[in-house]
Amino acid sequence: MVQKKIKVVQVLGGLFCGGTEAFVMNIARNIDREKTEVDYIIHDASKGHYDDEVLSLGSKIIRIPDRTEVGVFKYFKVLFKTLKEIKPDVVHAHAMFNSGAVMLAAKLAGVKIRICHAHGGGDEGEKKISRKIHRFFMRKLINFCSSSRVACNEKSAYFLFGKHSLLKDVNFLSNSIDVDRFTIIDNNSITKLRKELNISEDKYVIGFVGRLVDVKNILFYVKLFDKVKSLNEKSVLIIVGEGPHRSKIEEILISKDLQSNSRILGNRSDVPDLMALFDLLILPSRFEGIPFVAIEAQAKGIPCLISSNIEKTVDLGLGLINFLPLEKRDEWIKYSTGFLKKEKDVKRIKSVFEKEGYDFSKTLKQISRLYELER
Repeated sequence: MVQKKIKVVQVLGGLFCGGTEAFVMNIARNIDREKTEVDYIIHDASKGHYDDEVLSLGSKIIRIPDRTEVGVFKYFKVLFKTLKEIKPDVVHAHAMFNSGAVMLAAKLAGVKIRICHAHGGGDEGEKKISRKIHRFFMRKLINFCSSSRVACNEKSAYFLFGKHSLLKDVNFLSNSIDVDRFTIIDNNSITKLRKELNISEDKYVIGFVGRLVDVKNILFYVKLFDKVKSLNEKSVLIIVGEGPHRSKIEEILISKDLQSNSRILGNRSDVPDLMALFDLLILPSRFEGIPFVAIEAQAKGIPCLISSNIEKTVDLGLGLINFLPLEKRDEWIKYSTGFLKKEKDVKRIKSVFEKEGYDFSKTLKQISRLYELER
């Protein structure tokens, strides 16, 4: 007798190039497909970076309008109807405070396992009154309607579930990665990339990977890059990602005559290979929990210069993370050219990742238990 597969629905904004999406894709690539059927409810109408990959894995993408487009009541009606039609066994929501509506709809639709996942410790509309009211009611729904609450760390848990949340009832899943994807080096791919991007081996490559949005604060660094280049003429800035700030970034680089020293690549599927070119990763975020790209960079053995607004627990103790306050612009310029990439100790990296719980194999076991694939 063929065992019935567990039907899982992941709910998120879109399958773009970001930390939440990276986590969701790690599940997609590694979960036991003999036991599960994984589909996606997406709120963004545009094609996402990972759409083709999830479709190739046999999943379906169901697009519904966002709450901000159609209003709360119509959104909830569409969401509830969609879940009733799909009849999932598991709903895993990665939609921050919008997860409140997702958890309520899933509960009313009779979904047994309803997981709300906190991925971040802040948002860009945090001080607005309307935003505070929205968060208050959504938090109530999350705590009442979820069967399981999950967070990447305590800050994220408190932010989404509330300061009075009982942490003993929260499952903590680290922003773990498939370490082998970042420790294995494909020299042929790297040679091709250097040729494609016209970056010779003597260049000093400063890299950024992430969404080009205000919270990631990449404009802060782009505005300083001419001074970085004046300290090291061989400096090249690579920006991987898409977002509303792209045109402004391009405008600044052109105005400062930095086109030949910069590459804006958009979303890419070959990030592990691209990161092999980096001498330094920069993350000048305004606020952030534990960014996936900083974890990936440490697996790659890349020194990182990151904002002191980022959670200190992102440092895995490999001697690669360097924190700087955003106010100290001169130090961002000075230290940007002062790092030398060391010989990578893959054995030590794997050992540290396993010890600290950042190897996805451990996280996958936790997820399997949450989905009741393992008992």
